[in-house]
Amino acid sequence: MWLPAATLPAAGAGSTGTVSGVVWHDLDGDGRREAGEPGVAHVVVTREGTSTRAETGPDGRWTLTLPAGAVTISAITGWLPSACPGDLRCASGRTPNQRFAVENQFVRAHITITAGRAVTGVDLGLLPDHGDPASSSSSQNSGNDPGDGPALAHDLAARHSAINWYAGCSDPDRTRVCPVGTRLWALGQIYNQGTSEAAGITFVLTVPRGTILSADPKLDPSSPGPVPTRTGRQGSTADGGRWFEFALNRSLPPAGAVWFSSAVRIVGGPSTPRPYTSNRDHESFISINHLTAGDQDAPLRTDPTVGRDGGHNVNWPRWRDDDTSDAIEWNVQ
Repeated sequence: MWLPAATLPAAGAGSTGTVSGVVWHDLDGDGRREAGEPGVAHVVVTREGTSTRAETGPDGRWTLTLPAGAVTISAITGWLPSACPGDLRCASGRTPNQRFAVENQFVRAHITITAGRAVTGVDLGLLPDHGDPASSSSSQNSGNDPGDGPALAHDLAARHSAINWYAGCSDPDRTRVCPVGTRLWALGQIYNQGTSEAAGITFVLTVPRGTILSADPKLDPSSPGPVPTRTGRQGSTADGGRWFEFALNRSLPPAGAVWFSSAVRIVGGPSTPRPYTSNRDHESFISINHLTAGDQDAPLRTDPTVGRDGGHNVNWPRWRDDDTSDAIEWNVQ
């Protein structure tokens, strides 16, 4: 039975308090936890940007001890919140057991911690990616309700996000004009959206002409464990860029994910800025290019080409979009 989030006395009063909840498989996609809906294991819940983290057990439960004050916690997961599956933005509280919001596809909860107290009931219902577009008559919200058919066993997704949102570049929300010498940090994310463990994963980082890869992938504090390493495979793209292949060096359980950062440095230009509505001059891609069992949701590419297969729509079928590749984009001044 669902109980509303509550603040209760916690053991060890001092400068910290606790926050806890459960991550569960919302089998009927209604945003409410009901009898028979199991917990989801191996989902990381972390205080964003730190190594403070918990991994859900078989029952889906997690607890964090955090300093008093306002904090942001993130659920690092490849599955999608059932209250608004596939939406890039969705407020928390859409359904009774959904205490996490979706903010630009990041699954977050904003909590105020009181010293010596416990915040409970910060829950999250999840669904694997069922794959239909929002235009489907059976789709709920963005098209990932169980009525869209069975989820795929092997279904990976990649995302590339600019850290500090194009710091040093002018008009970052539109033209993103960056001077030569700018270093751009990016968060790379690889998600297991399917229902089976994914192994043998390799991915490619692609940088455009006039740009160098200045920092290989480094694990985010939320994702300790084996570090991605270069396989030795690299090459040129059709428009003068370079691609570099990396082994993820870990398998991902269902609903699992890994985050890492990398950096590029702009060494050449200038070029003419383009408006926001057109393709930008420069794009750095992350692309999943191998999975032992084969990704059933989108074709995998060994030697990606800059300007191809950008975007991270998690719900379109394979013939409409590709969620195994994503880009950060900018212009050069």
